Amino acid sequence: MAAYEALVQQSLPTIAAQVLGLYPAAADPAPWYAWADLLDDLTFACAARSYSRHHAANGNPTWRYVYTHVFDNPSAVYGAFHGADIRLCIRTAVVRNRGRDAALRTDSAPMDAFRRVRRPQWRH
Repeated sequence: MAAYEALVQQSLPTIAAQVLGLYPAAADPAPWYAWADLLDDLTFACAARSYSRHHAANGNPTWRYVYTHVFDNPSAVYGAFHGADIRLCIRTAVVRNRGRDAALRTDSAPMDAFRRVRRPQWRH
């Protein structure tokens, strides 16, 4: 835990106290989970929020979602990782869970709206 706190203080010296309050290592099974959450938010969540606000402010239809599914397979150690949702979004996901294949359905209004406005080259 001390190494994580030192890393945050070294990486973000002016806001380290705030960051450690928002991403406490004690809240997770291991400190690297807190670091991964912090990096995920800095790299993906904040950028997506900024982009989508700008996109919507310019009159464009805009949707965001938070993907939280954790597969019941060896990738579970990574949690709901970046990119795990892509195959679900385009209805091509077949996952191996406990030795059997299962096609996952993604029938929901937000995903249907996404499919209607996605780029033509994304069609399957």
